[in-house]
Amino acid sequence: MSFKKAFFKLYRDYFNFSKAEKNAFFVLMLIILALMILPYINFKKNETKTDFKDFDLLVNQIKNDTQKAFIENNYDKKWQNNKTIASNFVFNPNIASEDDFIKLGFNKYIAQRILKMRKSGWDFKFKSDLKKVYGIDTQRVNELYAYIDLPEKKNFLNKIKEDNIKPIISKKQVFEINSCDTSDLKQIKGIGSILAKRIIGFRNKLGGFYDKSQFNEIYGLNPETIKELNEFTEINTQNIQKININLAEYKQLIKFPFLDQNKVKAILNYKKQHGDFKSEKDLMKINILEEEDVMILLNYINF
Repeated sequence: MSFKKAFFKLYRDYFNFSKAEKNAFFVLMLIILALMILPYINFKKNETKTDFKDFDLLVNQIKNDTQKAFIENNYDKKWQNNKTIASNFVFNPNIASEDDFIKLGFNKYIAQRILKMRKSGWDFKFKSDLKKVYGIDTQRVNELYAYIDLPEKKNFLNKIKEDNIKPIISKKQVFEINSCDTSDLKQIKGIGSILAKRIIGFRNKLGGFYDKSQFNEIYGLNPETIKELNEFTEINTQNIQKININLAEYKQLIKFPFLDQNKVKAILNYKKQHGDFKSEKDLMKINILEEEDVMILLNYINF
């Protein structure tokens, strides 16, 4: 077989298509052509949207995020953009209301923080104490300095009633322990507000002190403080609030530290069985009571 015949035979074997194969090949070519053109068409459309619509959405998103960030960081746009809305008037930060602080130009959250500080026991003593509020606008505080109804610290330190400076009392100045108040007791060295309230509370629970040795029963008093208390107090037993033993109930008797539950029940049972107490001799008949108990109890009862 000649070369020419062999070539044409090979061509017919590998490149000769039937009618159906030709149609399929034509369809395949159309699909490939479409896939090549389609990305170009979509790119043009997306490019148009990105240039205008998507850009506007991006700008609006940035604006919203910026505004949100200002709010989360407690940025008061009303005060920053228009300071003239703030009012100047005399105020005491210890009693001013939330609305007062807002009218003065402070943020709402600062006003609420001040009220929470006061509720927890904070007391503004000087003008400069207002600057200690966390996050407060110190520049605004300086503008309101003349309107703050509190003393200047430098002037107040010269006063003898400053919290950390106790007035020196004379040995001749003695307080009657059964009628004095906490302000009297706080003048004694070693006694502050807490101990003064504790002493008065112990006194009121008993009805009064009949002897200075009872100071040793008060929780929290050290020997030095007890010594000062002995030196600057006196006792008038006429000021003791006594109870009628024949009318006394369980809760009135159990408050005495020298009477426990069993002794109180014994007193009430004896009265129930034998009638009213007429004298200390009747109390001495109660076996569970010691003579010392009766002697102390006589300071707080009458018949």
